Amino acid sequence: MAEIIGGIYRQEPISFWSEFEWKHFGWHHNAREDFFKSQWQRSEKSYGFLFYRWFLAIIFGIIFLVHIIKYFGKGYWFIYFTHWGFTLCAVTTLTGALYVSTYHVAPARMIRQTALANSYWVSSITNLVISYAINLLYWLTVFPYEKTGNRPLKVNTFFNIWSHVLPSLVNTIDHMVVAHPTRVFHFIYPLIFGMFYVLFTITFYCVGGTDPLGRRFIYKVLDFSTKPLQGIVTVCMIICILMSCTILQYFFYRMRVGIARKMKRLQ
Repeated sequence: MAEIIGGIYRQEPISFWSEFEWKHFGWHHNAREDFFKSQWQRSEKSYGFLFYRWFLAIIFGIIFLVHIIKYFGKGYWFIYFTHWGFTLCAVTTLTGALYVSTYHVAPARMIRQTALANSYWVSSITNLVISYAINLLYWLTVFPYEKTGNRPLKVNTFFNIWSHVLPSLVNTIDHMVVAHPTRVFHFIYPLIFGMFYVLFTITFYCVGGTDPLGRRFIYKVLDFSTKPLQGIVTVCMIICILMSCTILQYFFYRMRVGIARKMKRLQ
């Protein structure tokens, strides 16, 4: 059933310029159940959405486990940004499935769990934006060097495509399925994730860490030993990409709401 508050649907988005008000930096949302529902379901609970949630969680979970077992590389697996992002994908899809399952069993209790909804909101937008950043950064700055055959971890084509292309596509589709909103100011969360990784690469260099080929850097564009200026430029590029991808996903959210409005699926 559509819920109308003050003559408008409660899922109607605020204006774009209102997104830049300080209060929207946080996690306020007037309907916590939106985090456990699909934009397109007609009833309070949807077993189709529940199945979809577990399908994503199982697929990402299986491939995550196979990938880490196959390419563990004496622990080197953990130093790459791609793998940080893929871990986030697995964690986000699993928590999403668990939360929707709990909502089906005890909806009133789940709606009261503000911290769980907020954590999923942060995890979801971070996962979505980071998957785009990994996609862009890999094909623009890493793949050209890998074509020369100088690859620290020789990943086969399937895992290469899955790690660097499919997460962003799947997450965008998921973004068009879910019911919760996107906030422009929430770019800060993927930014924190990205900067935490940059801090890790700097620490990795300072303590004398090396990649599987014995080099003092993880990615050539983040080589602080011989090209510190290039590393700084790369960090600035990452910040711009994260902000741009967040705004892009905001407009995907607005498109989703616009389609739902025409189809009379707003609540």
